[in-house]
Amino acid sequence: MNWSEGGVKLSELMLSASLRLYTLLLLIYPGSFRREYGELMIQLFRDPIGDGIRQRGFLGVIKVW
Repeated sequence: MNWSEGGVKLSELMLSASLRLYTLLLLIYPGSFRREYGELMIQLFRDPIGDGIRQRGFLGVIKVW
């Protein structure tokens, strides 16, 4: 999807919102676990979300979630 609104692509908004929500959900984990694995967990989420957006747009985001 290449819709734009104010110069920001919808795909960028979906990626940003998904990452923010996922990062908030990581707060459920203990701090020591987040410090050790948080960045890796975010990366492991970011890759399939980005792929899903590129391949199927919103449906790709839903599939990853």
